[in-house]
Amino acid sequence: NYSTVSEYLDPEQTIQILNECFSAWVADVQAHGGTVLEFLGDGMLAVFGAPNDLANHPSQALYCLRAMISSMEQLNKSWSKSGLDKYWKRKNISQLGFRSGIHTGTVVEGNLGSLTQMKYAVVGDTVNVAARLEQLNKKLGSTIAVSGDTQA
Repeated sequence: NYSTVSEYLDPEQTIQILNECFSAWVADVQAHGGTVLEFLGDGMLAVFGAPNDLANHPSQALYCLRAMISSMEQLNKSWSKSGLDKYWKRKNISQLGFRSGIHTGTVVEGNLGSLTQMKYAVVGDTVNVAARLEQLNKKLGSTIAVSGDTQA
């Protein structure tokens, strides 16, 4: 629901809210052994088990998701206290949330790019399925989709 709300925020408020979300979520990911690879507009890509091995990466991803939900609840309380939530309450959105897609499998990982610009990345069906699960939430009216291949 963030995209709907962002239309009613000024640029400074948009960046403030995104940075507050990302700061909390990055801390949650790192606390559970994951790595944030990139920010994608108002979303982010995090992986568990790459680039460093993490024996219990499916469990850690799910524990991280719980922490992110808790962080989001705290952020919503803070925005309510400051009055910033008036922008989404006008649209009958009680609070901001996020969608998540979690899938477990093999990825191709490494430095990807060109001679002048590179970044560490993961690619492959596993990444694509996770992205599709995240988008499936919108169609289903849910917020979390975890594939059957993710065994905690």
